[in-house]
Amino acid sequence: MRYQAGRPVAWTLLLIIVAGCSRQPAERPCAPGAVQRCPCLGGPDGVQTCADDGSRWGPCECLAAVPAAEVGIASTSAETLPVTEIPGAAALEAGSRAPEPARSAEGVGDAQPRSTRNEAERRPTKLETRSENMQALENILGSVLAVDEPPQPTGSLPSAVAPQEGRGIPVPPSRPATVTAPSATADTQPRTGTGQPVTVVDHRPDGRLVSSAPPRGSVRTPGGTPAGGSGRMSADVFRAALDRKRSAVMSCYDNALATNHTLEGDLTLLITINQQGGVSIRVEQSDPVLLSAGVTECVVGALRGINFSSSPPQGGDFSILLPLSFRVGD
Repeated sequence: MRYQAGRPVAWTLLLIIVAGCSRQPAERPCAPGAVQRCPCLGGPDGVQTCADDGSRWGPCECLAAVPAAEVGIASTSAETLPVTEIPGAAALEAGSRAPEPARSAEGVGDAQPRSTRNEAERRPTKLETRSENMQALENILGSVLAVDEPPQPTGSLPSAVAPQEGRGIPVPPSRPATVTAPSATADTQPRTGTGQPVTVVDHRPDGRLVSSAPPRGSVRTPGGTPAGGSGRMSADVFRAALDRKRSAVMSCYDNALATNHTLEGDLTLLITINQQGGVSIRVEQSDPVLLSAGVTECVVGALRGINFSSSPPQGGDFSILLPLSFRVGD
């Protein structure tokens, strides 16, 4: 009974061992490292790679996100970048040759992963294709869209024009100021006793304007002569004060010569100096030409500014006659 009960158990173990040895290995779904095409949602087709143990296919990777050189398959015609059509470029396409359409890679699967990878490495990437397309457009449109450069100036530049560095564009010279001669009726001459003598413009019969400087004159005096009064005064003090006013007296005569080149005459003044140094002047004698030219009034006004307060006469007022002679060119 013990032997019969143990025989079924032994036969069962033997059958299990034989069945395990004779069992064939299960078929793998893919070859390890194989690559095949797969549909990609929202873009061109993608690829998926078999796992290292051949148990399953990997996730589908879109070709738009994976470079062709890394994926290992050839780029298809759907991956070629579209070229933006530019108005006016149709007429220029006659001289350029349209690129051939890209060939679709077929037979991608478990049998030829190595040849597919080599072909993908020989093809340009999307960035290179975009760069080549832009360069081709620039070569085609260069002659049409070129901006005309300004013409370079010829000949020598005028002295008033300074060319700018790096540019050949001259700066136009400024217009010369227009000089107009004063009209004959305008009051352009200074009044007697003010300012300096000016240049006189002569109008000739032929219409030309000739400018000539007024002649220079001279004023001479033999010296003062006492004319009464109870006071006494030093001659040197009076002469020094008169010298300080010499330029003012000369200016009166020179201004009159600007309008009358032949003006000459004599003038005698009575100068009275009080004990405080104040001065009063009276015209004793004057030629009419000096009066009409304003020389007499101008000279009297200039000499009234003399002040003897620092050294007044002693003993009373002091009077002196002062003759003046106005001559041209002396």
